[in-house]
Amino acid sequence: IEDIVGYPASALKQKPLKKFITYHFENWPDIKKEVERDGYFRREIVFKRNDGKELNVKYEIVKIVCNRIGIHDALFVRDITSRSKTETLYKHLFENAADFIYTIDMGGRFTSVNKKFVSELGYTKEELFGYAPEDLGILAGEV
Repeated sequence: IEDIVGYPASALKQKPLKKFITYHFENWPDIKKEVERDGYFRREIVFKRNDGKELNVKYEIVKIVCNRIGIHDALFVRDITSRSKTETLYKHLFENAADFIYTIDMGGRFTSVNKKFVSELGYTKEELFGYAPEDLGILAGEV
């Protein structure tokens, strides 16, 4: 946790969480409602540490129900800075490839398409999502 918040662990003990993690605590009632409704809350944000260093972090709050101790919320904060750099590179390669690239879900429907795919076929991304290649007359391996 020291790597994320920028405080030594000894400074964190028995202190209110909102003193160290300030992400949208003003919106805590709305976050709490989302946890109650969905059982979890997830967001990826830029987090500013105590020393001013910025990290990309993923916040997750999960409702835990235990017969012995009752209902509690567990908070997880993960540093995803290196993952974010990798994702940025992947997105750049995906979008700017000279080849047609697309992804499909388990039902065979488009979930993403790159710029080359869109420009060559004349569809918008929005028009393609939810359709399968076969719906457009595209057979596997033809594109």
